[in-house]
Amino acid sequence: MANPGGTRFSIALRRYGADVALISLLWGAVLLAFWRIAVAGRVLAGGDLFTYFYPYWSEATRAIQAGRLPLWNPYLFMGAPFLANSQAGVFYPLNWPLWWLMPAHRSLHCTLVLHLWLATAGGYLWGRSSLRLNRIGGAAVGLAWGLGGYLGAQVEHVNQLQGLAWLPLTLLLTDRCVAGTTGRTVAGLASVVGLVLLAGHTQTAFISLVGAAIYGLGPLAWQAVRQHRHREGPLALVRPGGRFLIAVALGGMLAAVQVIPTWELSRLSIRAGGLPFNERVSFSLSPLYAARALLPGYTTPVPPERIEYVAYVGIVGLALAWLGAGYGRSPAARRRAIGLLIGVGLFLSLGFYNPIYLLLARFVPGFAHFRVPARWLALYGVGMAGLIGQGVDGIVVPIRRTGGIRAWWSGPFGLLAGLLGLMAWAHVGTEGIPRQTVTIWGMVGLGCAGMVWLVQRGDLAGRVVHLIAPAALLAELVAAGATLPHARATAPQAFTSLRPAIAHLLAAAERGGVPAGRFLSFSDITFDPGDLAEIETTYGPQLSQAALYEYIVATKQKE
Repeated sequence: MANPGGTRFSIALRRYGADVALISLLWGAVLLAFWRIAVAGRVLAGGDLFTYFYPYWSEATRAIQAGRLPLWNPYLFMGAPFLANSQAGVFYPLNWPLWWLMPAHRSLHCTLVLHLWLATAGGYLWGRSSLRLNRIGGAAVGLAWGLGGYLGAQVEHVNQLQGLAWLPLTLLLTDRCVAGTTGRTVAGLASVVGLVLLAGHTQTAFISLVGAAIYGLGPLAWQAVRQHRHREGPLALVRPGGRFLIAVALGGMLAAVQVIPTWELSRLSIRAGGLPFNERVSFSLSPLYAARALLPGYTTPVPPERIEYVAYVGIVGLALAWLGAGYGRSPAARRRAIGLLIGVGLFLSLGFYNPIYLLLARFVPGFAHFRVPARWLALYGVGMAGLIGQGVDGIVVPIRRTGGIRAWWSGPFGLLAGLLGLMAWAHVGTEGIPRQTVTIWGMVGLGCAGMVWLVQRGDLAGRVVHLIAPAALLAELVAAGATLPHARATAPQAFTSLRPAIAHLLAAAERGGVPAGRFLSFSDITFDPGDLAEIETTYGPQLSQAALYEYIVATKQKE
């Protein structure tokens, strides 16, 4: 007698086996790109991850392992709400197993790697389902989003990375929700919206929902305007928009356990009436720096004050996006939606340099409550990932037969001209670009122009490029990641070593049986910790100069 269960399994394996295999390969790509924190056991000991998130995750770990809910933080000022601070992520479901099983410094790095993989897997699913790409094209979407500069630069901002990891799935489910599919799709979108809200970075949730609305409803609005449907146009948006709003509202209800206390706390915060105007537009992307933000640095580490401006997808990625714009095969509505994401992301990231953003920041809720307009580059990053996937997907169709990119501006000469213009723009906006970086830009640009030329030769050349393009994209993104914070990952003792001052306070607390009292530090991180020579002797042979510097700074911050 036949086994129905075995038959269903074999059918599912034939149908989805290749997709599962590619998603597994994307996991391997994440391990390769972030091997220092994913495989080698090193840690990020700089920025917000060390000085802000680690204390919160330590307290949450203690609470969860003791079987209590961390409602209150007694260690700041005269005490402050803990759970109501959404950035602690108390109710984000993916945090709880990590807090239960691992020490805080390990769980922090585990969640980074996990969510980078979720970002790549979500990008793959978005490319396959919503953009209708082949598997290689979908893999390129995942690589460009998960390993691109924008997410790589956000690894020290834990809850931003957690929220952004769900952005491709948000776009995918928004597409299905707007298309009018079953209530299951609405429930799926609501679940993802709830996860983004529970991750705890409100600005990321705001940007993600605005991006989803643009992606889902923007093409419908464009079509209504273009066809001059003055009466039918608004009605054409009512049902899709209603389904989207219902899903968002349900997502808010799922996250209400976090949203309500956070809202109550926000009424007492310095942002209750909006930030001061100069803070609302702080960290705006200058037009003179924009090209530098969109190109990989390769050799020069991104300084901390510039980390919010990183949004490169690589020169290979730009070339593939060029091909995607010329002859992408996704549905026309999805191509328009991707164009809207890219355009809106760049437009709003200008912030202070954009008169319209100045009006939004002054009068529109949401814009008035957040700073760092450059974070709108997230929409540019995910849009470019979709365009790159279209470029890889479209290579397999002979261009001469489809008539896709015959114009000079869309061929190798146009690509070279565009890259040269972007490089020149980067020089205008930034002083001191190393000659080595410019040389690599030129070499990779010439290689990409050759790739576009090969694609135009015929079927065989196109199919070869189709197979090697994702590998070239991966190689460049891994190389470009050497300029980002994870490349400076240092020894785990930056978290675990017991410094003399800490040991003294713990001993005093143990002798008294009560906390040793409250302390206010008047020192900064420029002092010599006293054992600098020993640190350099112990860790110098094992770490790069940058990683050793991160370790020393972490040591001073702990003191």
